Amino acid sequence: MKIAFLPDYFLPHIGGMQIWTHHVAVKLAERGHRVTVFTYRTPHQRSEEESGYTIRRVGYPAVHKPHAYAPLLLSRVSGLPGPLLRERFDSYLPTYGSLLVSRALGAAPLFPSWHGFHGLRFGVETKGISRGVLRTLVEATALRQDVQGVIAVSEHLRRTLMAANLGLEQERVHVVHGGVDAESCSQVTTHKKANRVLFMGRMVPGKGAQEALQAFLQASRRVPDVELLMVGTGSLLPTLAAFVGELDPETRSRIHILGELTGERRLQALASSRLLLHPSLFETFPLTPLEALACGTTFLGYDIPALLEIKHLTKGGILVPTGDISSLAEAMTRILKTEGSAIPRSTTRRIVLHRFSWENSAKRLEKILSG
Repeated sequence: MKIAFLPDYFLPHIGGMQIWTHHVAVKLAERGHRVTVFTYRTPHQRSEEESGYTIRRVGYPAVHKPHAYAPLLLSRVSGLPGPLLRERFDSYLPTYGSLLVSRALGAAPLFPSWHGFHGLRFGVETKGISRGVLRTLVEATALRQDVQGVIAVSEHLRRTLMAANLGLEQERVHVVHGGVDAESCSQVTTHKKANRVLFMGRMVPGKGAQEALQAFLQASRRVPDVELLMVGTGSLLPTLAAFVGELDPETRSRIHILGELTGERRLQALASSRLLLHPSLFETFPLTPLEALACGTTFLGYDIPALLEIKHLTKGGILVPTGDISSLAEAMTRILKTEGSAIPRSTTRRIVLHRFSWENSAKRLEKILSG
């Protein structure tokens, strides 16, 4: 099949949508399909071949950072008509913003992939009034388009989409979970440090970086030798770094802000930690908790729908009431003080490595598209 992905956001900008699109495209290409990802230009990236599939960067202006709505809109409107009108594909997989442009250009069959559905309240809380309202209107309009099928990256997102559009037929809404690099996760070996906890994620509002730091500070009063690794980047990084810099020298020496880690270094950080802190307030199907379980490390987070789904599917993870930082700190303290606790069962690791591989994600999508 000739398959076109049209994500609203893509690499080099990091996020769940980008990672899902890249890995599924790689595995579909390995299975013999001709895969093209249409995305925006960036200042330093050009169209290229990547791991067996084609990346075509189109439109103007170049997009310097994700979530810059005006440049993204101009890039889609100026860049997509030419290639989509010149070349036909067997299946098109846009995300919600690109879906409207693809639909207007007559691209079909359409299988939009949904990586979240924020709604008005969360959109306004995280994006501000104007951007939040705009995003909500685009989401709602996209959800009501007549399409061949709908791809949701989690079961709870599938239910959310169907509740938001009662006209969606259940048999046309399919779940294709994200996955882990099963081979790399199964081979990573490192000494696990009993006193190390890890936060790994985007340092932006709602994703848990502040909550993880506050829970660590509470727990460190009862577990004096505990250390925190904070891995990631984002708008809150300068604020968090400044806050840590004002702490007393002894506490400050046990907090390490490392920035972004990729590849083997990322997996080594997960595998060497006693616990992954993932107190995010909003997720669709986060991949870092899955990677942690695949590397033999338990995650601790809030009981939001996405993490409840992962806990149900993998039989792993520890959850506390959403927003309760004291409960996070208490759970962290209990785990750190109890030797051998919170180690994922071997069955949990096997479930993640076998069920949540990117190969399985691609096979599932392939079956949906071929029909």
